[in-house]
Amino acid sequence: DRSPSRGLGDVYKRQEPHAAGGARGEDGALRPWLRIVMPCHSRPSGVNYLRPTLAAILAQLPPADPLRALVDVLVVNTDARPEANEAFAAVRAELADEPLVRFAQLGERAPRVHAPAAGSALGRRVKPSVVQQTLDLAGVFAVAEGLAEQSELLLAAEDDWLLCPHGLLAILHLVRTASALDPRWIALRCSYGFNGIVLRAADVPSLREHLAAHSTRRPPDHLVYEWFSGEWHRKARLPGLPYAAGRSYRAYRHNVWYHIGHVSTLSQPANRHTPRCYELLYDWLLPGETFKRDECPSDDVWPCAPADGGARERGGDGGGGGGGGGG
Repeated sequence: DRSPSRGLGDVYKRQEPHAAGGARGEDGALRPWLRIVMPCHSRPSGVNYLRPTLAAILAQLPPADPLRALVDVLVVNTDARPEANEAFAAVRAELADEPLVRFAQLGERAPRVHAPAAGSALGRRVKPSVVQQTLDLAGVFAVAEGLAEQSELLLAAEDDWLLCPHGLLAILHLVRTASALDPRWIALRCSYGFNGIVLRAADVPSLREHLAAHSTRRPPDHLVYEWFSGEWHRKARLPGLPYAAGRSYRAYRHNVWYHIGHVSTLSQPANRHTPRCYELLYDWLLPGETFKRDECPSDDVWPCAPADGGARERGGDGGGGGGGGGG
């Protein structure tokens, strides 16, 4: 039995912070609770991944659905020549009357990264295309930070991953359960790569700065891990506590996004397994990010123990699971 309510115990008594519900801004208008933030870049083949990706999200936000008051989408064109991104332009025109999706252009773009000289540190570490992707992600977050209407949470998504059926409800459940286990969580994961990562809007500037500062060292999905786990702070022997100190990272049991893209900046093998909807979250991730079935056999969020180490009201010890990302 893996129903969303399984093993929650006293979850709903402890979920005041970040329970689903839009907050009101100074003008009294309801602002979104969750903003899906998505970079969009053109592909050499001209394929339009953005259209089906947005369609999958909007299909779960039909008229009169209460989730429409909680969720919106920001799509940012990251092409160096904005006019070259025909997929972005086409979908923006098609969705001109859709209030839940807004389109933006990357503002002050980082300089283009060119191929490094042989033997340079950049050449040994990260490909120029991956460095550029990381810098673009930092720029996309800057665009999101600059919007007048801020959401409570951001979900980092990619334009070639389809949201699985009932995926928004699964993400809502993940956030509510994680907030009950640790009201101060720093990041939640429900997919792979730089996709399906839920963040608090207040933490995004710190992550953006980390991505921009370390773009030549590791791919962006590795950088986000070392940020929310405190790994870089420990390895670099920096003074004081890491940004993530005392706050946990939590992973959903299931993958809720399906990858439709065929070209990766990381040069992944063409025959690599593509995780399907609601498969166990275990592949394509660093060991510290995967869902641990042995620690949480009957739960759908890992770690499944409360951050304070307390036992759940339903009895037992929460199925095991260690602390989260705080280091």
